[in-house]
Amino acid sequence: MPTDLAIDGVDQLDFFLGKQENSNREGFPAYVADRLQAVKWHNWKMHLIWQVNMYDPPVTLPLPRVVNLLTDLKEERDAGVKAGFVTVPMTKLLGEWEASLKKYPPIKMGTFDPYIPPKE
Repeated sequence: MPTDLAIDGVDQLDFFLGKQENSNREGFPAYVADRLQAVKWHNWKMHLIWQVNMYDPPVTLPLPRVVNLLTDLKEERDAGVKAGFVTVPMTKLLGEWEASLKKYPPIKMGTFDPYIPPKE
């Protein structure tokens, strides 16, 4: 693999430099602090943990809360059953993310800089 690519093999430099209109990624996991809070895919967001404001405790949801970000900017309505089709690509995205974390574990806090990853 060329060294100028991201670990996940997706080069996003052209997107960030404005040379490419759209990102190469369809979605991404959304972390708050050290916890996976949601997954975004296209114009959809699936919350796994719900927290109304920063002073409320985070609550792990028994069922994910799915929101259409184009029609519900404040994320107030759960599209739930009507948007069940989005859970398939989001679950796939999560599986790929978890697999990448096993292959490339996060760097532990307190690790000396410069970090040198273990050899495969």
